[in-house]
Amino acid sequence: MKFLLMSPGHGDVLLAEGDREIAEEEELLVQEFRRQLERGMWAAVPVEAPDGRREATMVRDFSEVPRGADQVIFFPPAAGGGTVGLDAERRALELLRATAGPDVHDMYVELGFVAVPGRGEDDRYGYLIYPQRPIVAYDAAAGEPLSEYCVRFRDQDQRSRLPDADDVLAKWIALRGDERVVIERSNMDRPGRQLDPAMVRRDLRALREWRPQGMPGRAAMDEPR
Repeated sequence: MKFLLMSPGHGDVLLAEGDREIAEEEELLVQEFRRQLERGMWAAVPVEAPDGRREATMVRDFSEVPRGADQVIFFPPAAGGGTVGLDAERRALELLRATAGPDVHDMYVELGFVAVPGRGEDDRYGYLIYPQRPIVAYDAAAGEPLSEYCVRFRDQDQRSRLPDADDVLAKWIALRGDERVVIERSNMDRPGRQLDPAMVRRDLRALREWRPQGMPGRAAMDEPR
C-alpha cells in the first residue's frame, strides 16, 4: 500500500509504503495516516464500483481503508495562489490517470475539463470540473448549466496552489467520495458568476461529441428526456 500526497510544486509525493499484513509496517502506515489527518489533510481511497466506474471513498480512520486497497491519496481541503512547475504538472497527470482512470485522464487532456455524473438516481445532472475554477453543475438532458460551486484546495502555507491536474483530481475525489459534503461546504452561485455560460454550453456539446467508451453519464446526455 502506498500513501501519496498532492503537494504544490512537487506533484504527488510518496509519503509511506508498506504491507499492512506485516504488523510493523502496518503500524508505520497507521502513524503516517494519523499524522496527515492531524495536518488537516483529507484522505481518499480510489476504488472501482460494481459497474466498472472509478470511485473514491473518503476515509477518516485507517481502519476504514479497504483491505485490498493499493493506495491512499491525501489532499488539502482548499486553495491559495501561485504557480507550479511543468514537472509537477506532469506527475499530477500521471496520478490523475492512475487514480481516476485513462478515460478521465484523456477527457481532461483533450477537453480541458472532467465530467462527473451526479449521484441522483435518474442521472439527470452532472458536474464539470475545471482546473482552478468553480465546479459547474449542469442539466444532463438539456445541456444547460445550473449553478457554480466555488471549491478551491489550499496548500499548507497559503502561498502556492496545487498543480492543475491535482486540483482536478482533488475535486474528482471529493465529488466521487462525498458529493453532499462538497456541495454543502461550497459557495454556490448562479451560472455566469465566474464562468461564461456560453463557454459551458460549448463544453457540454464537445462532451457529447467526445464519447469515450463507458464515459460516465453519456447516455443521459445523448438522449434528451
